[in-house]
Amino acid sequence: MEETIGEKELIAHFTAVQRSIRKLSAHTLLAYEQDLAQFVLWAKTSLAIHPQECRREDAKMYVRHLTKEKQYSHATVNRKISCVKMFYTYLVREGHCQQNPFSLVAVHRQQSTLPDVLTVKEVATLLSLPSTDFPSLRDMSLFSLLYDTGCRISEVLALRERDVSWKENRILVVGKGRKTRYVFFTDYTKELLIRYVSSKRQLFDSEYLL
Repeated sequence: MEETIGEKELIAHFTAVQRSIRKLSAHTLLAYEQDLAQFVLWAKTSLAIHPQECRREDAKMYVRHLTKEKQYSHATVNRKISCVKMFYTYLVREGHCQQNPFSLVAVHRQQSTLPDVLTVKEVATLLSLPSTDFPSLRDMSLFSLLYDTGCRISEVLALRERDVSWKENRILVVGKGRKTRYVFFTDYTKELLIRYVSSKRQLFDSEYLL
């Protein structure tokens, strides 16, 4: 196929359309250009074809190239394939292609990674650290309260002194969607919090607990 409309011109027009319609950032548009340039180079060097000649079998080969040869992560492969798929949607709409060879290409399912958690021994070590100065006392109070209640750190940092019922070792927490719930803490945490609040009041005024 003669290169009557060069790939560079097609890519440039595609990114211009994305910039105009979707208001994408310069960083995202640059990533699009790089992903498409990589695909065009692969099509020419590996298959000796122009992008307009790409078939569904070629699309599958490109996915294998990204995953097996380049060994990109699932997230990177998904991003690159998504970009090429959008590019072909544009080519079909503009009459440069008859079909989108990537339309049936499925993205890779990304494996969810579980957050690292502390072991019981590590927790015990942290709780046994000295809390003599003000910063370490605050850190220990925060960590102990998180450990007792299972609250998110954002929830704990939003707590006010008036939310605490010292007599009942109970705190009123406002969570997502402004939903409220009560959580409870141990006497050990209570002792830390009382020491911290007492020290805090000598240094500055704040309605927040921590």
